Amino acid sequence: SIVSTGLVKKLGFEKDVKPCNLSLRSFTQDPVPVKGRLQMSVVIAGCEFSHAFIVTDLLDTDFLIGDDFLRVNRISLDYNKCRLVLADGRRVNFTDKPNNIVNRIKVRCNKVTTIPPNTAQFVGGKIQAKSGKYQGIPGRNGHSALIPLL
Repeated sequence: SIVSTGLVKKLGFEKDVKPCNLSLRSFTQDPVPVKGRLQMSVVIAGCEFSHAFIVTDLLDTDFLIGDDFLRVNRISLDYNKCRLVLADGRRVNFTDKPNNIVNRIKVRCNKVTTIPPNTAQFVGGKIQAKSGKYQGIPGRNGHSALIPLL
């Protein structure tokens, strides 16, 4: 499970980040720089869980709860019914459709690409954009990903 340096700063926990010698790789197998480890409490469905999160600045969301968190806290995901099952047996529904999509754009890819719901993924391709501002992000093999500037 990982937390962004931005959220760590926003919460004022920078001094609580402890060094660690863990190395991470992204889903594209690129190295992800680790800033340290932070013990944080998270509240899910009214239950408080304490967990050691890995701190990185290469995260486009505040934090991600991973399999390490779910296993230690005995939380399972029921994707068919869109809910979490907590250790005490309680079931908590989660959204089956993202509600924070700001903009959609079409990307022409050179191969079929499937992106599961409620996930983020880098996709190499060409964007047909008539207007708007886009910024390039350096990618693998000298290619860049374009993202809209909001």
